[in-house]
Amino acid sequence: MYRDQNSLRPQIEQLSGRPGRVSRLILAVVAAVLLAAAGCGDGDATTTDSSSDSSSPATSTTVTPTHESDLGTTTTPNGAAESSSEPQESATRPTGVSEGCGTPSEHGVIDLTNDQSGRQRQARLYVPRSYDASQPAPLLINLHGLMGFPSQQAAWSGFETMAETEGFLTVAPQGTGLIPLWNAIGYPAAADDVAFLDQLIDDIESNWCVDTDNVFVAGISNGGLMATYLACQDPGRFAAIAVVSGVRFDASCSTSPGVDLLVIYGTADSILPITGGLGPAIQGLIATQPLVEGVPLDEQQQVLEETTAQDVSTTIDDFAQLDRCTGPDESIVGVNDIILHSVYQCERGRLESYIIEGGGHTWPGTELKLGDNLQIDAEQFLGYTTLELPASEIIWDFFSESMST
Repeated sequence: MYRDQNSLRPQIEQLSGRPGRVSRLILAVVAAVLLAAAGCGDGDATTTDSSSDSSSPATSTTVTPTHESDLGTTTTPNGAAESSSEPQESATRPTGVSEGCGTPSEHGVIDLTNDQSGRQRQARLYVPRSYDASQPAPLLINLHGLMGFPSQQAAWSGFETMAETEGFLTVAPQGTGLIPLWNAIGYPAAADDVAFLDQLIDDIESNWCVDTDNVFVAGISNGGLMATYLACQDPGRFAAIAVVSGVRFDASCSTSPGVDLLVIYGTADSILPITGGLGPAIQGLIATQPLVEGVPLDEQQQVLEETTAQDVSTTIDDFAQLDRCTGPDESIVGVNDIILHSVYQCERGRLESYIIEGGGHTWPGTELKLGDNLQIDAEQFLGYTTLELPASEIIWDFFSESMST
């Protein structure tokens, strides 16, 4: 495993990361706040970005859950109200073709509002200009990190731009709380995000033409933790998972039939260190700020520390065992940066990782912008970003290789 490959390249040391240039406790907390707001407004659902068709403004679409306990009026993508009875499965619908095929749709950014257990939840759906309501398209769920927003995650990952050329739908949902987060551990006091995301996918499949055999999820940081939690809590729903700077092996994973998983991580991540645990910035945050209403700070800290205690290498080992993998085959990619690419040979599922020497808590291949009015070096806050690994392209290539045809 990569932790034992010092002989492969001396520069890959003990994966303990480089010391910060500034106080990580203060600066990284400030960075997280700036990141959430950087170039992405305040999370308002009507926000668009440059990847949207200028002739197709954001469309607000209310889609209520179709579960019996939450029945209500459903507004279809073309604005026509319909009865909200339980959807009837078509006996003639081909496998992998969703109920929403044939339903007209706007292109560009479409806001979804969903009521889950009395809590209003939002998501930013992007429908590319290439979308054809008669042709099932893959669906990519794109999960932000702690303090993030859908528009910020869409801009950072660039998946909406990629959707135009690759022909998939992509949705960036919103976490809950004043400090938006995902309940990646099934904590009873927090929102049931597995149910919310499952419901969201159901709603999209009911109103848009989705290839239900090719639903993928990607996430960064807390969104990465949520993505791998989903993989084990909802086995069989996702064709593949990709995570950046956040991965965990939940106890429920042990009963999973296997997971197609791609992990991208930096050795100098000071937020969720590759060696496990919480970085000083997060420790400082959870010591003073309740992330879930009504949960005592000491209890919150204990739960989160226990959840993230395992190091990334051991977590990858666990997934390798789950997928019955041998190997891996390893190679160094990158010219100026040292990036260890590991590919496993698995009996079930697929497993790959990219470990970036000196990489921070960032999305490789994308330079983080903190806004025109914030002349601040993002590297001071979240660490180094390699531009030699285009994470979004790597992720979509991995997903494409996992597609059912």
